[in-house]
Amino acid sequence: MFFPSNTTEHAPIVIPTHFLWVGLLAMLILFMIISTVLVYHWVTYGYKAATTSIAGIVYFSGSVLFVGITMIAIISYGISL
Repeated sequence: MFFPSNTTEHAPIVIPTHFLWVGLLAMLILFMIISTVLVYHWVTYGYKAATTSIAGIVYFSGSVLFVGITMIAIISYGISL
């Protein structure tokens, strides 16, 4: 079953965007908790400062990228409704 790409009137489920924003907020809170634990372990049990720094940069850069993509997806979904 195919739908025209520019309409959602025949889509079986339309998710309100405020649910998506609340879900993103919940995921960000969970992300902050996990990141705090991860950084604590990196600092406490890290091998070398350089290795820990590189891991932190990669981890947080990737996280910012994925959160940004998610926000763009939610915004574009909201515009398409």
